[in-house]
Amino acid sequence: MRSSFITSVPDKSGAFLKAVKIFASLDLNIVRTSYNKSVDSHMIFLEVEGKEEKITEAREKLKILGYLNIPQENVVLLEFLLPDQPGTLEKVLTLIEERNINISYISSVSNGTGWQNYRMGLLLKDKREQDEFLESAERLYQIRPIDYTRLENSYDNSIFYSGFVSELSKLTDVKKEERNALMLSANMAMEVLNSQGLRPDTTFSSIAHFTRLLGKARGEGFKPRVSRGEIKKGYDYILIEPPCGSNTLLILHNNSLLSIDSGYALYKDEMEALFDSLLPKWREMNKTLFLTHADVDHGGLFYLFDSIVCSKRSRACLDREKRGLDGLREENRLHRPYIRMCKILTHYTLPDMERVKEVGGEPEFKSSPIEKSGTWDWEGLHFTLYEGEGGHLKGESLLLLEEEKVAFTGDIWVNIKDMTQEQREYNTLAPVLMTSVDTDPVLSKREREYMKYILPPKCRVFPGHGNMKEL
Repeated sequence: MRSSFITSVPDKSGAFLKAVKIFASLDLNIVRTSYNKSVDSHMIFLEVEGKEEKITEAREKLKILGYLNIPQENVVLLEFLLPDQPGTLEKVLTLIEERNINISYISSVSNGTGWQNYRMGLLLKDKREQDEFLESAERLYQIRPIDYTRLENSYDNSIFYSGFVSELSKLTDVKKEERNALMLSANMAMEVLNSQGLRPDTTFSSIAHFTRLLGKARGEGFKPRVSRGEIKKGYDYILIEPPCGSNTLLILHNNSLLSIDSGYALYKDEMEALFDSLLPKWREMNKTLFLTHADVDHGGLFYLFDSIVCSKRSRACLDREKRGLDGLREENRLHRPYIRMCKILTHYTLPDMERVKEVGGEPEFKSSPIEKSGTWDWEGLHFTLYEGEGGHLKGESLLLLEEEKVAFTGDIWVNIKDMTQEQREYNTLAPVLMTSVDTDPVLSKREREYMKYILPPKCRVFPGHGNMKEL
């Protein structure tokens, strides 16, 4: 088996060697190592492979050495505006010493204005200690809190990761027991993207920005664009476009509800409240979810539906994840860190597989990048099913109502030009953190171009992101 270790080792010669000797003595092979002194001078991420009982023994030995004691202090980053003259910094440092506060980061450059902006990271136990210090410091000079994203290329070099992850966790209520996994994913993202030429500060800034957008869109900030219409007589639709995550398209007929995709799990309370306001009796309806593909931002509300329908490849992906294995997206090393972070930050939960039904066959893609896979009927609507070769993600579905000239494309095609400002901002970050939202960008482009041979003229197209468009 494989297991990950987050170690905090002394910044001195031979410290890492002690850990390596422990693994070697237990016949454990180190398969991944990550250390970046410019980010954190103590934190080393390790992944080892071997027998489960030996991994447990290694963990106990590292604990005895103190290598698994990750600092838990809160780092508060402050900016002091000090007169550019002798003695001013001494007053601030004296106050810090009097209160027995440790400094984890400090940076300043004289800019010729007569003032200096001193940035400091202070290790404070709690908000009370922070408030008391700020009250005293404000009597001396102008002071204000700053955040990690303003640090540019400088980091708190002692407990950067734990402080960084702690701040992220507050934004989407990540449980304490999941924070180590989030820390591992953030480190893996830095390592992977650094190998692609992206600077660590850009990676961490993008992760922080992405998480802030997720958090900002909760509660009163959840303001989706909602539009209504008719698929045909007797079949109404409601299109919900949230600030973050995929569209949710509801089709209503008599006492039945079909949802094509369902957005992020993070917004389950907001979505249920929205459903209550739009469809007061929706809980009493027969509810079906069609999942266009197995991405985290499309399958957040599995629990709400009586049955879940998807392609054979998408069901196989969900089944693998349910068994604790990597899904289709996580098999891509460039996408794996982002997806794992998304699952934690958005509280992703897999469905009971007994409720998941596969429809359509398994195309071989011998002649085209999108092929017909079968048909599926729902409440009198006859869907022709198509599947893409995997430009965005294997198992991706396109549904076509030929008679009604209506198509549902998932992320095979998204309407970038007609997104809200919030959607557009959110959708600029995934390509940075994944290097591309598509598994195979060239193939994805071929699929979009091939759509014109499948869709009838004047077809109304409902994409995975963005508003409906008549093509």
